[in-house]
Amino acid sequence: MKKKGICSICLKEEILSDDHVPPKCCGNNKDSYYRRFTPEYLSESPKFVPIHSQNGVKLRTICNKCNNDLGAIYDVELEKFYKNSLAQLNKEKAFYPFNLLKVVKAVIGHFLASAKPQNIPQDNDMRNFYYSNDEKTIKAFSQKYSLLCMGYPYKGSIFILRNYVTVYLKTSQKQIPDLLSSLYFYPFAFIFTKKCLHPYGTDLLNFLLSNDKQLLSISLTDWYETDGNLLSPTWPAVADNSHFFIITPAAKESAFKPK
Repeated sequence: MKKKGICSICLKEEILSDDHVPPKCCGNNKDSYYRRFTPEYLSESPKFVPIHSQNGVKLRTICNKCNNDLGAIYDVELEKFYKNSLAQLNKEKAFYPFNLLKVVKAVIGHFLASAKPQNIPQDNDMRNFYYSNDEKTIKAFSQKYSLLCMGYPYKGSIFILRNYVTVYLKTSQKQIPDLLSSLYFYPFAFIFTKKCLHPYGTDLLNFLLSNDKQLLSISLTDWYETDGNLLSPTWPAVADNSHFFIITPAAKESAFKPK
């Protein structure tokens, strides 16, 4: 018998269903081995066993209704944005008109679905935005937060980590301060944080304020350090001699699929 739980989107106690994060329409539909991005994995513990899924990375955190609404209302627009970006990178002329607000809500919905509910201001704001059709609420959210969209060059990789903080030991490094959430899959790296002034990729919430989606573009050169070196597939969640990062309980639902 399927167990009930608290849905990460609507917060109701319901039977939870498997949600593909990212959605299947964005390439997450293949036989996959992935790991939770936790201290046990980072320390390369021999007890750490990969998770196997025959049809993509999945998390059981949302109810059937929220899963169906996310797919039918919002993921269809994210799929168009995904196809447009692939066409741009492949120098094809195809263009699929899309609704930018629904693209942003799709990403926010999958961020919410990628961890169990946490009673913190950022998550509550994300949930209010996801459900709201009020222009003032949408504008206030877009002025308070950034949803960075960067080109992500790692084909086949998927990275999901909610609510973490990275500490940088070198000021010359490419860096984003504050509480972060990451959702990466080729060709996108989506990073959600408080309003960010760093010129990395495109802030989709700024475009939402301007309503000028024609200028949106993806560049895989986004994923390079200032010295020209390629960034890690999990950047900025990197632990090495120049970074360390702090995770929250949300890491229990994290995922890293190397390829």
